[in-house]
Amino acid sequence: RHSSVSRSIPSKPAPRASSRGTAAWLLVAGMVLAAGAVLFLVGQSSSAGTDPAEAVSPVEIEEAPPPAFIAAEERSTIATWTDRADTRPSQNPTSGSIDGTVQVLGNLVGSLQDFHILLEEAVNTAGSERNKDGPRRGRRFQKKFQLRASGRGGSFRFDTVPFSKYGWRVAAFAPEVNGQDSLVMLDAKNLRKEVFLTLKPAQPLHVVIKDQDRLPVAKVPITLRPIGRPYHRGVVHGKTDAYGLLLRDKVIGGLYRIVIGPEIDPFLKAREINVGTQEMHFEQVQLPRGGSLKIRVLNPAGYGIVGANIEAIARDSKIYKKVKTKTDRSGIAKLHYLKPGKYSVHVIKKGFGRGYEDPVVTDKQATEVTINLRYVLK
Repeated sequence: RHSSVSRSIPSKPAPRASSRGTAAWLLVAGMVLAAGAVLFLVGQSSSAGTDPAEAVSPVEIEEAPPPAFIAAEERSTIATWTDRADTRPSQNPTSGSIDGTVQVLGNLVGSLQDFHILLEEAVNTAGSERNKDGPRRGRRFQKKFQLRASGRGGSFRFDTVPFSKYGWRVAAFAPEVNGQDSLVMLDAKNLRKEVFLTLKPAQPLHVVIKDQDRLPVAKVPITLRPIGRPYHRGVVHGKTDAYGLLLRDKVIGGLYRIVIGPEIDPFLKAREINVGTQEMHFEQVQLPRGGSLKIRVLNPAGYGIVGANIEAIARDSKIYKKVKTKTDRSGIAKLHYLKPGKYSVHVIKKGFGRGYEDPVVTDKQATEVTINLRYVLK
């Protein structure tokens, strides 16, 4: 009996092992519950310090045509975006989605309530593809979205965007604001794309006009006409002040065609300038002014003399000024942008005697003189 009792003693610790396992499971469960409580408290504290509007989904604003601040010639080719259903089976998709975030920078925070997104098929209009109306243009859509309550940014989403071999250019913009764009490609392997865009303040523009003597020219009409993207830029008009300056506080960056003088009859040939988005743009233009002088030099037979040397000296100027030129094949020489006043014109040509004339040049007028030279016999 004693031996049987002693053999049965090792079987008694089994319940003790079971109790240890139970304790271990209880300890693990307690740790999990504690971790969950900590995460819950952290989430509560972080959400308490965040603007509830920061976490909302994109807020779309229903509107009809594109906004009026888009150039008139572009508005007719931009449609308002409407999500469409993709009827193809999911294993053979024909469209994808574009998600994005827009960040508002600088002093624009708090001054904007909404923004626009332009979705443009990135077709190269300068390429070889043409249709009956000229170069092929890509499809273009726009949609308006609301910024978050903080005014620091917003989000947007376009669903069922059709695949395009050209890709899609996604651009954010708002009135008098420099936007940003990004190019995305959607296909069967890339059904969803995310983009990050910014909106920042437009920069000042200063245009100064001076004449050939570096003196300011006042009351000169100036026109800056936008070329290409971004499409929400307007035409900049104005006249120079007494200091020859045209100042504008907000000009959206991009390529412009600048015209000095009336557009139908400009004072200078129009040219292109590129206004930046990072800092103030300064443009200096030289606009020579004064009158012109046309000098015709003839020989005794009445024919023009080629290559005659001409000097025009200002007689009523406190500063000695002399302008030189030569006659062309017709015996004619032209001097432009001469300061109004009296001039002495001297003509010298080998084989001829000297010629003289004292014309009076008037502002914005063409003065003509004829000087006849005699042969000199040696």
